[in-house]
Amino acid sequence: PEQLAGGRLHWTALQSGGSLSGMGLGFLIAVLFLSILSRAAAAEKKKEQEKRYLRDFTQMMQHLVLLLKCGKSPFAAISSICKSQAGFGAEFSLALESCRQGLYHQEPFAAVIQVFYRICPLPDIQQFERLLIMAQERGDEQSILYLEQLKDKLFADRLRRGHEYMQKTTSRLLFPMLLFLIIIIVLTIFPAFEGV
Repeated sequence: PEQLAGGRLHWTALQSGGSLSGMGLGFLIAVLFLSILSRAAAAEKKKEQEKRYLRDFTQMMQHLVLLLKCGKSPFAAISSICKSQAGFGAEFSLALESCRQGLYHQEPFAAVIQVFYRICPLPDIQQFERLLIMAQERGDEQSILYLEQLKDKLFADRLRRGHEYMQKTTSRLLFPMLLFLIIIIVLTIFPAFEGV
């Protein structure tokens, strides 16, 4: 009996110790899982901010090219866009306000324009800065044409991304729709067979 009792006690102690280590392992896995989820959420949030910024940037490029074609200088065109911030998101409005402050304090034009790339470092925005500085220095039609080509490219990219998003959304909805259809079929057919 002592051996059995000792064995039982020993087994119970191992079992409780095993559950504590299992709980510790479960807690560790939960922490790792939450860490991975938070990183993924942060990356997704950054992607969404970049998308909004690029959308606003494309809209600003359309206004800018129109103003340049009307004969305004790049300095005057950027100044008028910075004064009217209607319809832009928070990140881009911040960039426009910083640009407006720089122009107001008569900082060098090249340094003021770099604020767009500092807030959202994308290659298209860096190319825009170079082209706008070139348009400011040269003041010719060719530099405005380059800016217009960049605007068209940004707009085409925006349309392409919207089309890809639409295709992903429809494919995501396919499984829930099929599941809903199966549930409806089961709910309508099962009572019919139950009455037979």
